[in-house]
Amino acid sequence: MISHVSATSIELFLNCEIKWYYTYILKQRTPPTAAMQVGTRIHTILEEYLLENKEPDLKTKEGFIASLGIPFLPENKSGLEVEAPLTKYPLKDTPIAFKGFIDVLLISNGFVHIIDHKTTSNIKKWAKTEKDLEDNTQLIIYARHILEHFQVSSIKLSHIYYQTKPPHESCIRSVTLKREAVFEKFEVIMETVHAMLKACTQPIHAASKNTSFCFAYGKRCTHYNNCHYSLNRIEGTPMSKKQIDIVRYLRGEEVKEEVK
Repeated sequence: MISHVSATSIELFLNCEIKWYYTYILKQRTPPTAAMQVGTRIHTILEEYLLENKEPDLKTKEGFIASLGIPFLPENKSGLEVEAPLTKYPLKDTPIAFKGFIDVLLISNGFVHIIDHKTTSNIKKWAKTEKDLEDNTQLIIYARHILEHFQVSSIKLSHIYYQTKPPHESCIRSVTLKREAVFEKFEVIMETVHAMLKACTQPIHAASKNTSFCFAYGKRCTHYNNCHYSLNRIEGTPMSKKQIDIVRYLRGEEVKEEVK
């Protein structure tokens, strides 16, 4: 079973159920990539800037990249929260809790602004459009949690992008959604959450496989071999019993008859 859901787990479930199963049910997590580690360092630098007024070190790659997004951050620190946990703004009557941290949350005089930092190798290729943000799973989840506790008619949602490959640059994409729109979009997300809760009670072979996601972002999925060549989900021509016994023998598993 799972104890919580997140935007990342929900999107992975939508992209490929079996990869989600390996990751969140079997706990076979993929180690962080070098790009992810760069993103984490940039997030930390921005957090220190907002919380401690610590200027980024422009002599470092991460510090320089982080500095490019500072002009897009709120100047007024009053009502500003950094890395605000969703547990601080819980939802009522959901079958499972949501886990996440809002990078930047500004609540001031009836104005609410949610900002999420995004690092990418290519802004033009990977950055979301304003239209994309209207249905962004992460931003909708964050917005729904905040609107549970603040009676505002609309909410501003933004991504600040940081390009990690030269030429380094930054930009902001924003959208403002009505309260009713956020609630409606969140109900669609909840349909997926209910499907996830059902899927986690099923065996792995019941999970569907999205073969178009095997090489997402130009890299082969770390679960590719298990997914395609597992004894429980052989693709193409079925193996004979002898072939299966040989595979099990090579794996060191007990077989019912001697392999010759």
